[in-house]
Amino acid sequence: MCRGEHIDATTIARQDMLLKYLWSSVDTVKYYRLRIPILVGFINLAIVSFVYQNTSIPSSEIDKVVFGTANILVMGLGLGGMYSIQLTYKAFGRRMMHLYKSMSMDNDKYFTGETVIWAQGIWWSCYLSIIIFGLFSAAAILLKPISTVC
Repeated sequence: MCRGEHIDATTIARQDMLLKYLWSSVDTVKYYRLRIPILVGFINLAIVSFVYQNTSIPSSEIDKVVFGTANILVMGLGLGGMYSIQLTYKAFGRRMMHLYKSMSMDNDKYFTGETVIWAQGIWWSCYLSIIIFGLFSAAAILLKPISTVC
């Protein structure tokens, strides 16, 4: 008999438990952990758009330093938010892997070293995008010429 032809009540119950666990964890991540970087992104966007669009407001060197420093701080908050999400997903992934290994006989087929490297690549690309965006926007704010009221 080939694998997959016979599905008993225990297998269905395990799959149901896995799906319930998966969705409860996804809801936790969705509603509590994803608020931080979304909020940070809006704050960063507000800072940059305020400086670039309000050209009629005279800006001084102090304003440039304040906005540039605030942008760097917001970038730090974004990195902290990404790190908290990464820790959440790492713990979530460990629990899911343990649960899956307890249910499956062919667990090496799905969780390999390549999967871990691929996931780490996603996290590092997120970190680098936040760092690059934050540094370039802070540099643009600091290097913006001072506008004067005519």
